[in-house]
Amino acid sequence: MTSKLRLGVQLLTLGSTIAGITAPAHAELILAYDSSNSATGAVASEWWPGVVTMPLVRGEGLSPGTGGTFNSSGWTEEPTDYLEWGWSSSQPINLSDLDLRYDRSSSGPAVVDIQLSVNGGAFQSIFHDSDVNVSGEDNFDIDLSAFTSVSSAAFRLFGTGASSGAGTFDIEPLSGVSPARGIVVNGSVAAVPEPSSFVLASLAIGCLGLHQLRRRKTA
Repeated sequence: MTSKLRLGVQLLTLGSTIAGITAPAHAELILAYDSSNSATGAVASEWWPGVVTMPLVRGEGLSPGTGGTFNSSGWTEEPTDYLEWGWSSSQPINLSDLDLRYDRSSSGPAVVDIQLSVNGGAFQSIFHDSDVNVSGEDNFDIDLSAFTSVSSAAFRLFGTGASSGAGTFDIEPLSGVSPARGIVVNGSVAAVPEPSSFVLASLAIGCLGLHQLRRRKTA
């Protein structure tokens, strides 16, 4: 094997090794809303620094309700009767799960369907609740693991089966969660090379080059 070919093989091996030195991906809170009521939309209460958040808003078919939690009326099964939230990110995210808590009035929507659109694609159902509890219910760990490399996401919660347009539905704080959160989206940010990897790469390549130079001088 010639010295040039040997050097190429060594550099290729070194590059492959360094490529594997990355920061491990781990589950993180991507986005959360604390369920505070707002007539115009509730801003996110927490988010991963790499995302640009969307407020929690009502579709045009809904009206703000009263009270301290995010309450809405006007659930008449029109296409614009939904709650929406989401974000965009410059770095792809692998989603893991969704947590949320909600309740309804006795005449509010008895059925909930949550849909998700990622990267500008079509909305698809990710969760269906055919019997919404009037007293409220926590829904933890709704599986989102099928959605990977997500650079933008929009969730829509549709409510049907209300016996009156005056019936209400609201997002409430999850039980046992502090700080207060009504909606939480979790995921894993894609692994990136550790800064130390680049330092190691520079040192290793420098040493390899020095070794080859010495070999040439002694040859």
